[in-house]
Amino acid sequence: MKAIQQHLSLILLALVSAIISTSCINDDNSNDITYSNLVTYTGNIGTNAYFEYQGENDAKPVTLYTNRILSGISEGQRMVIMYSLENENQYGKDGYIQLLTYSSVPTVTVRTATTSEAQAANEPMYLYAIARTGKYINIDANLPLIEGRTFSILADEATLHSEMPELYVTTKTPSGNTGLNESTLASFDISSIWNMADIRGVKIHVNDINPSGKKVYEFTK
Repeated sequence: MKAIQQHLSLILLALVSAIISTSCINDDNSNDITYSNLVTYTGNIGTNAYFEYQGENDAKPVTLYTNRILSGISEGQRMVIMYSLENENQYGKDGYIQLLTYSSVPTVTVRTATTSEAQAANEPMYLYAIARTGKYINIDANLPLIEGRTFSILADEATLHSEMPELYVTTKTPSGNTGLNESTLASFDISSIWNMADIRGVKIHVNDINPSGKKVYEFTK
């Protein structure tokens, strides 16, 4: 079980910083490596769909595009995409990709709340990993599989003028529990706080019940 948990804890970090899978692609124009990344869908231009990928912390953003249009997806949606590259293209560089699969990740924007409301946002979560990619805080958590799950991130208004504003991450579900758990990704847009000129970083409060986890995670500029 410990080995499985250690493997799962690498999923998020792999998505934001590295190749996570390889396979043979039956296409003479492609190499034999499959890549997966957590990206932001930035919209369609002409007949191409565009994505922005950014590694951990403040890595340089990378623009990826593919020759298909995605419909019914809003710009700014966070997604996990699986893709291959043309032989002449390099991983981590702007350019064309062959999109193989994609799936949406819950995408939430921070909102300001009173101290009491923010501190009440403390639904327990078993975190496998948490990471910042640019203006996003991303989590991978082991959560019961319940339809209708939502996530939120609240900024304590009393801390907004401090060097490290305090933000609280939580999740809610309708009543009911399937008894099954799954690894669940979620991404939180904290740009309205992160872009404030006088802050040094943020403190992210999570009611993390992983014995090796913490209750507060700090991310600095």
